[in-house]
Amino acid sequence: MMQAPQLLEAEKVASLPDDSFHVPALQGVWDVMLAAGTLLDAVEGTLHPARYLEQVLEVSGETVRPLIVEIANLDLPARDEEGLQKLAGSLLDRLSELSITREYSVLKQRLQRTDPGDAERYQELMTRLGQVQVKRRALRSSDD
Repeated sequence: MMQAPQLLEAEKVASLPDDSFHVPALQGVWDVMLAAGTLLDAVEGTLHPARYLEQVLEVSGETVRPLIVEIANLDLPARDEEGLQKLAGSLLDRLSELSITREYSVLKQRLQRTDPGDAERYQELMTRLGQVQVKRRALRSSDD
């Protein structure tokens, strides 16, 4: 997302939740990327990746900036543009899958703690679990 955002699918990037990362440092980077407000512009190709990175760095604080610079300068394991495209899609799919799995797990835990007598809350959680399962199936079917 930092080095070649234009290779990502805008719809998949837009569907990532605000809390996409478990590792606090990476969540901090993600928060800064979102705070810059131009990630989708970079993904859609209307903002050059270098300019997007500049904007992210402008928004970042002293604690997150070194990690952003490190991520932006990582050597990516791709030999050419096609390999980079595959890598970008694969990483985004994996991040999406992890986010969906985490959301499902949280909802399942909430359901287990819900009083069976609270039919409205129970039904709400069941509906949301069903929606998450549909998202998971859609993601998996797009991989095929």
